[in-house]
Amino acid sequence: MNLFNFLTANIQDVMIMFVCFLLLIPKASRDAAIVLIVGKSIYYMFIVGISPLLYYSLAATLNLFMGNALRYEYKIPAICAYVLIPVNVLGFYLWVNYYPPDLYNVISVIIITIQLIAISMRLITHGSSRDNNQHPLALVHGFNSNKACGTMRKAASVEDYTKVTQQKSEWK
Repeated sequence: MNLFNFLTANIQDVMIMFVCFLLLIPKASRDAAIVLIVGKSIYYMFIVGISPLLYYSLAATLNLFMGNALRYEYKIPAICAYVLIPVNVLGFYLWVNYYPPDLYNVISVIIITIQLIAISMRLITHGSSRDNNQHPLALVHGFNSNKACGTMRKAASVEDYTKVTQQKSEWK
């Protein structure tokens, strides 16, 4: 194993840990992070270290499944997963023609990085709160918008004013 392959493998491990961190953040990115963690776990447990013919075909199949799991709610990460399929075909072509896999490794790391950035962008747009993030002042005051008829404060009614005026008149 040369130094470049070792460094790219470590970068991929760091990115997987970053995805683990995304699991702690709101639901906006949690589902995609779970798909990526499960996919990369399958990749590292079953695909790494097998013969190159099986490696590239299984990696492309895994990316197809990951793309299908992400396609409805996470468009850009799904496109990145689909783009990794021809990248695996390129890797197989490089292996058949006895070229080093450096180009395949670099392209894969770039696409996986784009995938992770696209998932983490939802964190920026949706915020990091697990509660109501559209009304931050209501969140501070403990307002829960999950109730059907929640109100922020009770408006004073006519009865409240009459009670006050009656109390003042009784004190005289």
